[in-house]
Amino acid sequence: MGKQLPASIRAIGNAFFRRTPPDRPHIDWTMVREAESAVFPEDAGRDAIFRFVVSDVRLEVPLRIMQPDLWRSLFHGYYETNEIAALQYAVSSGDTVLEIGAGIGFISCFVRTKLQAAHVIAVEADPDLIPIIAHTHEINGTAADILNFAVAAADGDVEFNRQPAFWASSLVGLPGGTPIRLRARALQDVLEEIDPDVLIVDTEGAEASMFQRFKPTPRLRHVVVEVHKPQIGLGGIAACVAALNKARMAFDPDGSANTNIVFSRF
Repeated sequence: MGKQLPASIRAIGNAFFRRTPPDRPHIDWTMVREAESAVFPEDAGRDAIFRFVVSDVRLEVPLRIMQPDLWRSLFHGYYETNEIAALQYAVSSGDTVLEIGAGIGFISCFVRTKLQAAHVIAVEADPDLIPIIAHTHEINGTAADILNFAVAAADGDVEFNRQPAFWASSLVGLPGGTPIRLRARALQDVLEEIDPDVLIVDTEGAEASMFQRFKPTPRLRHVVVEVHKPQIGLGGIAACVAALNKARMAFDPDGSANTNIVFSRF
């Protein structure tokens, strides 16, 4: 697993494992079934769990956190293909990788098993996704440090907008979601405590403001950011790019893929 996480990171990030709110959905992993059609199974029931294989990574995903477009991307195997292309350029064997916005654990598992990262720290804001990330690593025979807090420009409490499909949830206010209050840690503080080789950010719009205090830590080589124009517009993307450029992290066309931008140190 590489170096041990700092105590301050462990204390906040592992708070999930010390509490079990009564409203957290129970997941019965013995009820997994194969996904057999590209048609979203609306009548299967919210407790149903379906198995997919994407880029040789096994996934078992509760139906309650999916919508038809997400289902199709998983079933046809094109889920996160652009991010994978960017990471194949950015991540080298033996790297320490910090992922902000870990979702269901697919990317953190991919960089461990396929790109041979030595140490992966997967940070996810939504507490309901933490057991799914852990399960993804378990069924793929690998491991990561899985931490449960939001990441923003500064420490504090934030409003997290939980959407019906997990991949759309965000710190950005969006229609159709359920707002919940979460603890956030400042990105710069987390970076300085972990000092990764590669930083991955996929936060559905929070990238517009997250890099306000950003300064590269000693080992940081690449930052891979998925930008979200529908959520933050061109102005938000410009703010993200400007903050990284100011910190001497430049757009790298050799690794960037569609909305997944690789910034490399110069």
